[in-house]
Amino acid sequence: LRRYGEPGWSFKHVVGAEINASRRTLFHVPRDAITPCAVEPGKRRLRQAFSAFSECVPEISPQECRMCGACWRSCPENVI
Repeated sequence: LRRYGEPGWSFKHVVGAEINASRRTLFHVPRDAITPCAVEPGKRRLRQAFSAFSECVPEISPQECRMCGACWRSCPENVI
C-alpha cells in the first residue's frame, strides 16, 4: 500500500453501531429448542440408516486384479 501512496491498514472503533433487531426477530430460535449434537466425521446419517446402499459403485477389473487386498484395505465404505 505504501508503494501506491495508500494509507496502511488500521482498525477503527465504531461507536454506536446498533444491530437491526427487527430483522433478527425473524430468525430467532428459542434457546430451549437448541439441542447439542455430535457428528462423526466421514459418516452420514444416510449411510447409517441404509448401510446396504452407497453412492459409490466399485469397479474391479478381473484382468488387472493381483489379489493384493489394497482395494479392500483402502475402501472407506467397507464394501469390498
